[in-house]
Amino acid sequence: MVSFPLSSFLIPYAIIVAAIVFFSFFNLKNLAKYRPEDTISFAVCFIFLAGFVIISYLSYQYLFSINWKELVEINIFQNGFNS
Repeated sequence: MVSFPLSSFLIPYAIIVAAIVFFSFFNLKNLAKYRPEDTISFAVCFIFLAGFVIISYLSYQYLFSINWKELVEINIFQNGFNS
């Protein structure tokens, strides 16, 4: 039986979130630098930021309720060696 802590799933999640934040930063930087000065580009930027904040908040609320110290056990040999 193999067991590992549930918190080991946070490492790939943190890498994915860091990549999204990295690319979002450059996306917003380029949008602010090269956009035309009109209300549509401001609205798109605002919707992007609002969506990012809402998704981050919902993700935090969901992940906060999980017990990350719990062990996950995987039984590789379901019938054991006696088949």
